[in-house]
Amino acid sequence: MGDKKNKTKLLFFTAEYPFFKGIGEPFIENEIGYLADAFTEVIIFPYNKTGASRDVPSNIKIGNLSFTSKITFIDIFLIIKILLYEFSNVKNRMFFLKKIRMWASVLKKAVLSSKSLENIIRSENNTELIYYSYWMNEWALVLAILKHRGIINNFVFRCGGYDIWDERHEGNYLPFRYYIYNKTSGIYPNSKMGEKYLKAYNHYADKIKCLYWGTKDKGLNPFDVNEIPCIVSCSSLIPLKRVDRIIDVLKWIDLPLKWVHFGDGPLKHDLHCKIKTLPKNISVEFKGNITNDCILDYYITNSITCFISTSSTESMPVSIQEAISFGIPVIATNVGGVSEMVNNQTGLLLNANFEEKEVARIIKKMIFDPFPQIEYRKKIKQFWLENFNAANTYKEFVKILQKKR
Repeated sequence: MGDKKNKTKLLFFTAEYPFFKGIGEPFIENEIGYLADAFTEVIIFPYNKTGASRDVPSNIKIGNLSFTSKITFIDIFLIIKILLYEFSNVKNRMFFLKKIRMWASVLKKAVLSSKSLENIIRSENNTELIYYSYWMNEWALVLAILKHRGIINNFVFRCGGYDIWDERHEGNYLPFRYYIYNKTSGIYPNSKMGEKYLKAYNHYADKIKCLYWGTKDKGLNPFDVNEIPCIVSCSSLIPLKRVDRIIDVLKWIDLPLKWVHFGDGPLKHDLHCKIKTLPKNISVEFKGNITNDCILDYYITNSITCFISTSSTESMPVSIQEAISFGIPVIATNVGGVSEMVNNQTGLLLNANFEEKEVARIIKKMIFDPFPQIEYRKKIKQFWLENFNAANTYKEFVKILQKKR
């Protein structure tokens, strides 16, 4: 997969991976093997280290920061300089000033983290190091500070959803976007829509390039027209995913059908109560939080009619990439970058404010029409191969990282 003669180390900054208690970042599992193969060593720095840890390749280590430094007058001057830079660029200046103490506190922590990370960097002596943050988050800010101070030459980051859209943040402000964008050498949103959104800022557009995430090829779903129709969904049980809307859709279906959902969350109890209102011809199975491998095993061993997503907002959900990798047709709301995966070749797009009765009609049509047959599913698979095959997407990204030496 990579060139073992490349004697460089990658410092990889994540939210939790390889630990998983909250978001867990299971999608990094599709990428980590390519990173491990391309570099002599990969040192992962998770921002949170709670919960169990996934198995990782043998040349991957977990980095630890030790906070021994104190804030100096020079650091205070740097914090003030960054605050002034953000203030000069931010649109909602009143909101920025209202939260100024919080921003200063965030910067103080980032400065201390940068000093601790600097100690690790210097301990590597003359080893070539590459710096990669999976998100534009606290780690990206730390790396920007190190770049500002001349400790590192460059760093890159991906961005996927919450770290792209201002509208998902209080005051429509994504903290320290302007400063981080100024210091980074590469910004890689995971959707073309995200790329277009970021370039509209007219800030460092030349640094921004869409690079899709990818999933692994596990085969083709064993669809069987003689099996009871089965629809699947996969998401956290939180308001923006609108899983309750799936239940409202199923109320309009008057034939035997099975619904399987993967994922858990705070709305679990409310949804279980609402499920009781479904007609007897609908069977439901909530799998909860299970490993990604278990989900993929289900896709390769059970006949699935379609995958459904009713989210009010999305970026480029890996759950949909995984579904089409098995040739499973998708019904999904046209939000975020979903239209880059769901089209006439792979499924059907819904308006964000869809009517449940109409979606039920679409599902019934998929059951009775030739839409989900084998040849059609092969075309879905082909679209995935051309756009979201991990063997291609991550090899391309590794080449980009290696050029950052």
